[in-house]
Amino acid sequence: LHGLVQGWNMELGPDSDTGGQVKYVVEFAKALAQMPEVYRVNLLTRQICSPEIDSSYGEPTEMLTSDLDEEIGEAGGAYLVRIPCGEKEKYYEKEHMWPYIPEFVDGALGHILNISKVLGDLIGGGRAVWPHVIHGHYVDAGYAACLLSGALNVPMVLTGHSLGRNKLEQILKQGEQPKEEINRTYKIFRRISAEELCLDSAELVTLRFLNNTSKPIILALARPDPKKNMTTLVKAFGECNKLKKLENLMLIMGNRDDIDQMPASSANVLTTVLKLIDKYDLYGEVAYPKHHKQSDVSDIYRIAAKTKGVFINPALVEPFGLTLIEAAAHGLPMVATKNGGPVDIHR
Repeated sequence: LHGLVQGWNMELGPDSDTGGQVKYVVEFAKALAQMPEVYRVNLLTRQICSPEIDSSYGEPTEMLTSDLDEEIGEAGGAYLVRIPCGEKEKYYEKEHMWPYIPEFVDGALGHILNISKVLGDLIGGGRAVWPHVIHGHYVDAGYAACLLSGALNVPMVLTGHSLGRNKLEQILKQGEQPKEEINRTYKIFRRISAEELCLDSAELVTLRFLNNTSKPIILALARPDPKKNMTTLVKAFGECNKLKKLENLMLIMGNRDDIDQMPASSANVLTTVLKLIDKYDLYGEVAYPKHHKQSDVSDIYRIAAKTKGVFINPALVEPFGLTLIEAAAHGLPMVATKNGGPVDIHR
C-alpha cells in the first residue's frame, strides 16, 4: 500500500518505504499469475499523481504479465491496480497513511465488485467471480485486507514483513527517545493495534523466520517444559551441518509475551532455546513464533506435511502423545521417544 509501486524498472531506494518489499510483492504477483490454478492476480496499491514523481504512478492500471495474454485470455494474468485515497497529488509516508486507509478500502471494494462482475461474464457463466483470498503485506495493507476480508467474507492472509511491537522495543533499548516521542514520529501505537487486529483475523500468518521456505520442516510442538527436551532437539539440529542444509526446524512452544514474566521452568527452557539458536547461528533456519491459536494447529501440521517434513517428539518420557496422533492424522511422519505411549501409538 505504501511506497512507489510499479511493475517494471522499479525505483528502489528513493526512501525507506520503497525497498526490497516492493520488488518482492510485485515479483510475487507475477509468479502467482504463472501458476495454472490462478486465473488473475490484482495487486492493489495507492494511486499517486504528484508532480514530484513519475507520471506512471498515477496510471489506474498496469499489466504485469503481458506475455500471458494469449494463453489465458484478455482478463487473466497479473495487474497492478492503483486506488486513489487522500490527496492524489501528495505522496504519504507509511506513518501518515492511516487516516486514508478506510477511503482506500472503499475504492478497493468498488474495484473488486466491478472486476468480479466482468470476470463472471467472461469465465463464470454470468455469475460473479469473487476473490479466493486477500493477502495483505505489511500492516497498513494488512489492515486494509482485514476490512476487505470482513466485507466480502473472503479468507485473509497476512505477511507482516516487520512488526511494530518489535520496532518499539528496539528503539526504546537505544534510550534516546521516550515512548510518547516514538509514537509521535512513527504512529507506533496505531500500528501495533492494527497488527493485533490483523493477526486475529488472518487465516494464515506468514512469518519471516526462514530463509528458504521450500526446505522440509522438522516440526516439534510442545509446551516449554524441561521434560519435553526441546533444548536437546535444538542442540542436535545445530550440531548437524548436513541436517541444517537439508531441513528447517519449527518449534511451537506455547504462547508467550514476556519470557521474564513466565514460570521459572518455562522461562529457563525458552531462554536456553534462544541461546542455542544464537550459539549455532540458526537464524533463518529455525522458526519459533511467539503466538498461535488453537485453530492454527491443524494448519501447522499441514504446512509441515506439504514440505515433506517430519514431526518429532523428543520428550524424555511421554505418557501418552496426543501430538503424535495429530501429526499422523495429517499425513506427517513421526519420530518419538521410546519411553512411554509413543511406542503403542506407532504400532
